[in-house]
Amino acid sequence: MTINSVHLEDENENQYTLREEDKGEFLSLLFSGTILPRKVTWTKGKIDDKLYNQSKNVDMNTIIEYPELDNIISDDKAYLSINKGTLEFASSNVSRGANQEILTQQISVTGWGISEKDKNVISNYLLVDSNTSDTEGTRIIDGKPTEFQPSFEEAKILPLPVTFASEITAKKVFDGISSFDEQNEKHIFSIKEGDESNFTGVLPGDELIQTVAHIKGEHLSDEDAKISGNSGSGILLVDDNYVAKFEGAQADNYYLAENLLVNSEITKASGPIVELTINKITATTLSIDSTIIDKHDWFRPLLRTIDGPHTAIYAISTESDLSYHQLTWQKTPNFTKLNPNSRYYIYSYVMESRNFLEGSPTILPVHTLKSEANDSSEHGRNKQKQQVALFSPNHKETKGIIGNLGDSAAGFGLVGVLLMVLVGWFKKYK
Repeated sequence: MTINSVHLEDENENQYTLREEDKGEFLSLLFSGTILPRKVTWTKGKIDDKLYNQSKNVDMNTIIEYPELDNIISDDKAYLSINKGTLEFASSNVSRGANQEILTQQISVTGWGISEKDKNVISNYLLVDSNTSDTEGTRIIDGKPTEFQPSFEEAKILPLPVTFASEITAKKVFDGISSFDEQNEKHIFSIKEGDESNFTGVLPGDELIQTVAHIKGEHLSDEDAKISGNSGSGILLVDDNYVAKFEGAQADNYYLAENLLVNSEITKASGPIVELTINKITATTLSIDSTIIDKHDWFRPLLRTIDGPHTAIYAISTESDLSYHQLTWQKTPNFTKLNPNSRYYIYSYVMESRNFLEGSPTILPVHTLKSEANDSSEHGRNKQKQQVALFSPNHKETKGIIGNLGDSAAGFGLVGVLLMVLVGWFKKYK
């Protein structure tokens, strides 16, 4: 700007002329000023979440949005470039909350600066803290880290997927249902000894141990090819809501990539017992009433009869023989062609089935009547009906009422004959 002439006049309209030699000094005093630096701030950067890799460092390739200088004159941007520094997470581990949710972490920034190229424009700006823009600001030194560093949004370190390669087995005794629950004390979960840390995908030096806490699932039977509560082997279809619980210093840094492979096995339940009572006994025949008693607390009461899922078989012997399997067995508790006035032992047990083991045998000692003439003896028959046998051959034999007569039965018969003779003689001579 050039000023060619200056016109001076006072309040009385008196005019003055300024000497040429005084014009320069006068104008400098009248039109002096200062160009102030322009204040700029860093914009906020953004990085992508990263997978756990034992390091806090941020890979620059994961930067989604680079920080820039805000409030720069557009024409000056071409002459400035950003010098990238380093970024770090607050921790090298996955950050988790009280409910194991993954939390974000603060990102620390160091070494970021501004360089100029081809033109000196950097001195025209002052950098202020983006969080407190009221500060006076600091000079930006070409190629040096700035006093105020840019900031980045918080990000997450994500856990690494791993696969558990050890063998986990769930076992229980048949209970009529297909489900397993680790919190049920009767359901036994175990990990193959020596393989507690056998994972694929764990980084070297990290300690990771699998536990079986809170596992639930359904038994997929190998034999039935479907979810089944029947005994046998299979695999456990682990509940979708199951979250693997790891132990070890780096447990938070991993998650199970696939459902646990759990081998499941349902073993047979103990077999029920048979309760035997005498229904009718003669000199040569015997009829027994039997009831199958299943004492499992989960067993449905309606099935606690001979018509239930169990099958009882019966045999008879003249000896209390522990080798009862060698006897001739039948499916009905009725016996014929017996010898009068003889001791017999009735055997019965429940056969092994799909879900039950063979039951313990029951032995009932009986004594047939002396002759067919005694069949009308309701007293003797009713007495024998009261006999109930419910014991195994390992227990001491329990004798019934008739059985207790033993070798004295013949003596009682002789006394009866004498009484009859006396009664006849008395009628004849009365």
